[in-house]
Amino acid sequence: TSIHDFPLLGFDNASMLKSVVERSTLSPETLTVKRRFGLRGGSRVHWEARLDGVLASADIEPVEGDLIFAQGEDVKTINFNVKPDATPEILEVSDHIII
Repeated sequence: TSIHDFPLLGFDNASMLKSVVERSTLSPETLTVKRRFGLRGGSRVHWEARLDGVLASADIEPVEGDLIFAQGEDVKTINFNVKPDATPEILEVSDHIII
């Protein structure tokens, strides 16, 4: 059995870092998740957006979800909105989106 028989996932390089200017309204954003190896069989991935170890519900919506890859499927997107708030962004360094 090769290690490539198992579905390894990683962010597409273009989506590794998102810089967002917070606006007075919701700001839609997208991250692309690339399934690099193990395309045989399906795969379900649960993701969460956390800030200081807690779901970032005051800053992002939705804060969690599932990506379902069908056999042979290798790209999915996470669509989310950045919420406006009064906290200076320098204090809001996210723990990133965890997959």
